[in-house]
Amino acid sequence: MSKTLVTKEEYVAKVAEVLGGTKKAAREAVDAVFGVATEIMSVPDRKFTVEGLATFSTEIKPAHIRKNNLTGETIDVPAKLKQKAVFSRKLSK
Repeated sequence: MSKTLVTKEEYVAKVAEVLGGTKKAAREAVDAVFGVATEIMSVPDRKFTVEGLATFSTEIKPAHIRKNNLTGETIDVPAKLKQKAVFSRKLSK
């Protein structure tokens, strides 16, 4: 089974078709939705749900020390923001 990538322009065209508006208006709506989602996902310990699609969440992965198995050297790994998505069961049907 071959996977097909849907580009942003194809997505915008489909939104314009569904809403019955122009591609310009659809592009502004898509940009606004993705902009808000990006803003939410850049803040630690946040969660939001898009009904029927997925639940998105963020958390801080704490700083820790790792060991290089080849050299035995210890490495300080800084804390970082981790994003997670759990997709709806409706999509797997």
